[in-house]
Amino acid sequence: MKVEHEGSNHMHKVADSNGDEYGAIYSNNRADDNGSHAPDSFWDTPWLYVIGGVILIVLITVLLCFFIIRRSRFLRANHRIGILKRVVATVNEYYQNEGSQWEINERDLYIDYTQKLGSGAFSIVYKGKLRGIAPVCKKNPSIQLRRKYQDCEVAVKTLPPFTDIAARTDFIQEINLMKSLVYHPHLLCILGVADTSDGKICLVVEYCSKGDLLRFLRNNRTLIVEGNTEGLKFKNLLCFAWQISDGLYYLNSKDIIHRDIAARNVLIDGDGTAKIGDFGLCRYTDDSIYRTRGGRLPVKWMAIESLKLYEFTPKSDVWSFGVLLFELFSIGDVPFPEIQPADMIEHLEGGNRLTPPPSCSEEIASLMQKCWLENPLDRPTIEMIREQLSMVLDGSSENYGYLRVRNSEYANVTRI
Repeated sequence: MKVEHEGSNHMHKVADSNGDEYGAIYSNNRADDNGSHAPDSFWDTPWLYVIGGVILIVLITVLLCFFIIRRSRFLRANHRIGILKRVVATVNEYYQNEGSQWEINERDLYIDYTQKLGSGAFSIVYKGKLRGIAPVCKKNPSIQLRRKYQDCEVAVKTLPPFTDIAARTDFIQEINLMKSLVYHPHLLCILGVADTSDGKICLVVEYCSKGDLLRFLRNNRTLIVEGNTEGLKFKNLLCFAWQISDGLYYLNSKDIIHRDIAARNVLIDGDGTAKIGDFGLCRYTDDSIYRTRGGRLPVKWMAIESLKLYEFTPKSDVWSFGVLLFELFSIGDVPFPEIQPADMIEHLEGGNRLTPPPSCSEEIASLMQKCWLENPLDRPTIEMIREQLSMVLDGSSENYGYLRVRNSEYANVTRI
């Protein structure tokens, strides 16, 4: 194509395939009737299209932003409404699900705010005193319970003032779950619930004077290792293990996954009985699998499938129980002290596991390792664990409470 410009006009010459040329002439200026030339009009220039396009783009952008912001506000409002509906439903369940039968009159409950027994991310536990008979005795009439839970010391769990709606909902769900359990000798027992005049909901549970198992072990470490007859024997550790497995078996029978089995969440009462506590992460499940999106979770106690897929089953509680056995027979050691939580998946996928402490028998060491098998189906059930611990416990009685420790590692026991 060849283009020639002549004067104020443009000459376009186009050659076809035979070499013939076709031309057309376009004028740059318009002439009036008298033959004079008028200047170009602004509206006939490309600027009109440029400005119009910019305005159109701006309008579209503004409209998109408007709709995005409006939709975002709508979704946030719906989310708040969803939370509020959940809170209302949970609170209604709290008050309607035999709530009055569990109620403790505020006048019958003394809370000693100077004695803090413990605190977590969303709760505080104080020591207290209950006057009269605890409501749990009405739900489970027993002379033994009546004697134990009448005019007694208690632990009172409540929420700090700054707690958000989600934490309050979880707290009420924990209360309702404990109500459904009523009483089991190896689970922390709910005694009742109190509403204070300042609007607090108080969960009243039995007081375990010897504190949590982890601290109890560390405080008695020297006595256990030296075999002091006035202190704990290894048979006591076996008793704790069996009692915890018995409590976990009961939860399993109720289709409840604990999700936080660890020595810190087991309490020891005045009689030296171990009781599973802290039901904040417990969940009911109908299909034996509970899935979550994450949150505050005990990474170093979690099964590999829970870390990777956020899936929890009774077999993931079995994995955690194996870690608890490690804590128990190492007399309070920290699991995986050199591994960062973010590296746990890679560490476990590499086939790495905790090394059973030298202070435990071959049977206990083997049981731990079975709890940590990668395939959940290959792990023993909590019922199988309970039965095996019972047999080991019976065998330990023949040795006056002292376990047969692996000979090759016997010398290491005194170094714990």
